[in-house]
Amino acid sequence: MLTVISVAAVMMGLAVTLIHRLLEAERQALDSARSSAAVSRLASHWREDLHAAVQVELTQSESGQPSRLVATTADGRQIRYELDQHVASRLEDLGDGQTHRDMFYFPPRTRLQLFRDEEDLVRLQIDIPAGGSGASRKQKPGAEEPFRRLSIEAAPSRDHRFARRDT
Repeated sequence: MLTVISVAAVMMGLAVTLIHRLLEAERQALDSARSSAAVSRLASHWREDLHAAVQVELTQSESGQPSRLVATTADGRQIRYELDQHVASRLEDLGDGQTHRDMFYFPPRTRLQLFRDEEDLVRLQIDIPAGGSGASRKQKPGAEEPFRRLSIEAAPSRDHRFARRDT
């Protein structure tokens, strides 16, 4: 009887460990899928908005304040992007006091930054922790956490979708 109980305890221990690892893998896969969907949607909006913009104002974050980008289109609409910790917000002025808000969520410890270079190219840089949301628990104290760097770039006033092409 003691042997049967011992074998059952070992099998239960292995089963619990396996279930825990499977649930952790599923959670990481869901986090990765959510991040990929957020990046895809954000990139689409970013390029579309900035290509249609005639004016772009960029304000870098000060202590505790989110970074902001305000794009103004030819018809006077304003589209504002705010980057705060691991969340990017897109607020579009629809006129008549109406605003449309899109939120893009990334894993904790994600770093979001805005840049503008000499060629008037505006870049949104996203540094996502490479090991998923559980990476910091497995790292040595004081070790630098690895990140995956993604950049979304667009140039204002470059919307040529409706321009006439002579062939």
